[in-house]
Amino acid sequence: MRLTSLFLLVFILVGTNHLQAKRIKSLSQKANRSTAASKVQAVHKNEKDTIKVQTLSIDFKDPKNFRLENVSSIKRGQLYQIEIDNINLNIYNVAIGKKDSLIISDVQFPTFELIGADAINNVIDGINIATSSTSIPAVNLLDEATLKSGEKIKVNLFGEKIVSDPFEISKITSSLDSKWVEDYEEIVKAIYAVKAKEKIKIEIATNQQTIKNILSDANADFENADDLIFDVNLQALSYLEGLGEPKLDGILKGRKARTLQEIVRDSDTARGAIRKIRSALEKLEADYKKFKESDPAYAKEYEDAEIKKQDATLNSDLSKAKETVNTILEKISPTKISEYLTSIMHLDNNNSRKYVSMPFQHNGDISDLTITISPKKPEYGQSYTMNYKFPIDKIYIGLSGAFYYANFKHESYSIKEIPTSDSTSVFSLVDEENRRGEVGFAVLLHVGYKIGNNGFGVHGTVGPGLSIANKPLPRIAGGGGLSFGKRNGMISLDLLCIAGNVNVKSNVFNDDNYQPIIKPESPTVSKLKTTWGLSLGYIYKF
Repeated sequence: MRLTSLFLLVFILVGTNHLQAKRIKSLSQKANRSTAASKVQAVHKNEKDTIKVQTLSIDFKDPKNFRLENVSSIKRGQLYQIEIDNINLNIYNVAIGKKDSLIISDVQFPTFELIGADAINNVIDGINIATSSTSIPAVNLLDEATLKSGEKIKVNLFGEKIVSDPFEISKITSSLDSKWVEDYEEIVKAIYAVKAKEKIKIEIATNQQTIKNILSDANADFENADDLIFDVNLQALSYLEGLGEPKLDGILKGRKARTLQEIVRDSDTARGAIRKIRSALEKLEADYKKFKESDPAYAKEYEDAEIKKQDATLNSDLSKAKETVNTILEKISPTKISEYLTSIMHLDNNNSRKYVSMPFQHNGDISDLTITISPKKPEYGQSYTMNYKFPIDKIYIGLSGAFYYANFKHESYSIKEIPTSDSTSVFSLVDEENRRGEVGFAVLLHVGYKIGNNGFGVHGTVGPGLSIANKPLPRIAGGGGLSFGKRNGMISLDLLCIAGNVNVKSNVFNDDNYQPIIKPESPTVSKLKTTWGLSLGYIYKF
């Protein structure tokens, strides 16, 4: 009995140490997975230190017929990675099994919008230069004919007959002189008003023509900026051509693509030229403002309806010209050019046309591998999803702790003393309702085989146990059962044949008439028996 108990204790200690070593190994493996893929794939001189990574490849060239190659070659504990060839990662996102790092290099290229020379031409065509002709207002003057006519008919200017009275003649002469003075002042005022209005109209017309000339002379600069933006966007679009290998006859065929340095240089040149145009317009606006304030008399003339309309037209033309030039500058601003360059660099870095995942480790159970390939934008194409189940590692070995029930019958008797005289007595046995059944704990070793891919398995079982009673008794069990589980741990149910010592009535007491006169030490003896049993436990796989 002592030998069996010692065997049971050693078996439990060995199992515990094995589980602890397995746990340490698992933690070590998790730590190792966090190292870079380059270290995982490194090949050392010593082949024992080399960790090989198996490649599972897909060719995306024909999406309708692609399949994952070399899946069956993956063994338990082996590292593998997914490689997808001929895939444009500027068009598609790739997700591996919801646990791989998601490569979403979804480069949002800045809005493609050309400057548009038409915008400049529309501003130029919309400038209608004001006319500068001004008519002199009519002045009610005394003309020579009227004077001569008055002399012939001998009437005064008011149609009254002239008399020969000297006083009357003097009176007529004074009236005539006063009228000439008034007419002269009116003539001077009229001429000055005509000159001021004409000068304002000429200034307005001149400024409108200057705006036209500035914009017309700058057409070449606007076209250069337009070509720059067009070239940059063509380069961006070229990265989206083709699902697999880049097209050699694509949109850039026969066209020299600008380098990043040339884009920076040309954008600086274009901005400098267009800023000069904006400065010229701003100077024209400032000079016109000074002109309006140069003569106090101009303020009254600007209230004239015709002048007011022409002034508003000039201000509108100037505002449209400045707004158009500022819009062009915004499209080639340093911030916008930086966005273009950043996007092109990302698109170029992601233009290998090959996706390679980080390594995974096949843990020996059923491995569900899901590969999802989805377009970055709906118009880029359809989505693809593939699901693969790795073949399970059929054979498993594990150690379990289990509670068991055994159908042992333990016989229990008490001794009764029966007096026969005042000095003597005899002893007999009393049956204490012998119990059947025993509960205990066992440490079991399982070797089994998985059935299909649903997690069920069958196995053989062997191991020691210990009954749970006032006096624990060692047991040895063997049998087989079922397991269920998809990971390192599984639930097991086993049918066992259990062997161990049980208490039975001594053969001495088989004679019902036997009544000893000396009280026996024990009515039972220990005998080795076997019976069937059931166990329920949890398997830790090796």
